[in-house]
Amino acid sequence: MTDQDLTEDIEAALKSLSLDSSTTPLNPQAIQTLATASRQSPAIRQQLSDPSILKTLIETIETSLISDLQTTDLALRCLANASIDNDSARENISTLGFSWALQALSSDDATIQILTTKVLNNICCDHEGAQKACYKDRVHYALLRFLDSKVAREMPMVNKLAGDLDGAVDVLFWVSGQKAALEEKLAEPLPRDVLSGVLGLYELWTEDWDVETFATLSETMLVWLRDEVVQKQVIEEHRFAGVWRLLERQEGVIEELRRAQRQVDEDGARPLPPYCETGEPEEDQKLLVPLQASLVWCLSDIAAQPAFSKEYSWSGEEMQFLIHTIQAAGDSARDQRRSLYPAEYANMSATGQNFNAACQILGNLLWAQQQPQDYASLVKQVELYKDLIDIIALSAFSTTFPDALHSIAGLLVQLSRPSIEAPKA
Repeated sequence: MTDQDLTEDIEAALKSLSLDSSTTPLNPQAIQTLATASRQSPAIRQQLSDPSILKTLIETIETSLISDLQTTDLALRCLANASIDNDSARENISTLGFSWALQALSSDDATIQILTTKVLNNICCDHEGAQKACYKDRVHYALLRFLDSKVAREMPMVNKLAGDLDGAVDVLFWVSGQKAALEEKLAEPLPRDVLSGVLGLYELWTEDWDVETFATLSETMLVWLRDEVVQKQVIEEHRFAGVWRLLERQEGVIEELRRAQRQVDEDGARPLPPYCETGEPEEDQKLLVPLQASLVWCLSDIAAQPAFSKEYSWSGEEMQFLIHTIQAAGDSARDQRRSLYPAEYANMSATGQNFNAACQILGNLLWAQQQPQDYASLVKQVELYKDLIDIIALSAFSTTFPDALHSIAGLLVQLSRPSIEAPKA
């Protein structure tokens, strides 16, 4: 084929797509021609930004999803190419809406789903208008469902490292970031499967991935966990322990980054995880520390809601991790080990945010009790106040967290309510 023939084919393809698709049959060959040519040609990409052509491409995606995924693939690639450094195309696509993306992300074909996230990445990158349009069309719901699906959760690490989830993770982060401007407080609760997607985001991350991705996933979760409507859902659906596990995961990563900074390499030391070897531990730690502090406040806010004390009891099995965390921190301060808690708590101390959060949450939970004598056993039998006082006396808490001493004092105040023995001690 000569250059002239190719030019004529491209012109014919553009003309074909600019016609009214409701009266003119779709031409898959035209879409294939433009998908190939637009990869290299900025001029053709610019021509693809024409509203009538974009409309035809979007209609093609929606109609071909049922029976012709090859055409769907090509039309998606045309949209992606049209959006490269082209705000005009992005604005036109945003005006046309993102129903096509919702349908493509719901496809049973994993290749189409992943390609759709990459197309959305091209459209939304550094374009606030497209991000807001995606939020209004609830594209973030579809992305959360995709990231919570078997396709994403069982994706081989080699595919993750190749970027197959980057599009979904980044677009979800950008679109969720528009919540504050468009919907500071949700008008209605999240669908249950969407809430599960939010709370499970951090589980996508593995040690082979970089810390920046973990920070992105954490911040995306925080966008939703700061909303009191979502906080109420977490309480009502008994998902609080799932939020706590994010805090534990953050604590574990931060501790490994600190270990990498100390350059511990004595004989027998366990190997550092891959993210410590490939990243910059000091900078990575700076990313996570403020996110972890924000999560502590979210957990505290959830525990302060009136509904929390109705759904959770300090003596219930679901809340025992709070008491175990404080007991283990007390033992670490005294350099001892009691058999009061499971072995996985043995290395916990009062220098981590887990301890700080446990004090705040338990303090809020006890504060909500109408009859303080109901938890007198925490003073008389568990003697939790002794752990707290020893931590203060031995300066075992971290001065890195300005609110650590405040959290300890607040819990001691609540523990002193049902018994005159605690303040005497």
